[in-house]
Amino acid sequence: MLRRGFEHVDDTSAMAMDLASLPDSVPPPVETQIKAVDDPPAIDAYVRVIIRSMEIDHWPMPPDAVRIRTDYIRSRLGDDPLSRRFVAFLEGEPVATSRLSMAGGVAGLYTMVTLPHAQRRGIGLAMAHRALLAGRKAGMRIAVLQATDMGYPLYVRLGFEELFRYETLARPAVH
Repeated sequence: MLRRGFEHVDDTSAMAMDLASLPDSVPPPVETQIKAVDDPPAIDAYVRVIIRSMEIDHWPMPPDAVRIRTDYIRSRLGDDPLSRRFVAFLEGEPVATSRLSMAGGVAGLYTMVTLPHAQRRGIGLAMAHRALLAGRKAGMRIAVLQATDMGYPLYVRLGFEELFRYETLARPAVH
């Protein structure tokens, strides 16, 4: 592919774990509360964290896009028995998200976001655990994810093992 104009962008770790080995408890930091996204205020908080993380990465979202994303999540609540979303509040401020999608006995961990000022406090670890525990309680046996370099050590602490790494390629931007 590199010969056809694609460039290497990133390597990503594909990881999995047996949910039976998940620790029974990983408490969040004292000043942190984790809430299931199951009502309009929690939905708004969840979306706010995602939008803020995109803006931090210099990808501003216009108000219409925020509204569409919020409406989409709202529409899925109650209708999607195979998905769980969580939001963490640090001293009342929404700062982290996690999402679990389930099918065929497998739980996929997605949307692990922690805003920069809340990182390195154990919130991400507690968010991943809370989502994975929901999957185990729902009868899922295996968990899978794609790990960033920052998240990799966190997932290893929970019991994930790297299965393989895959390469992301992209065409260079045309100027």
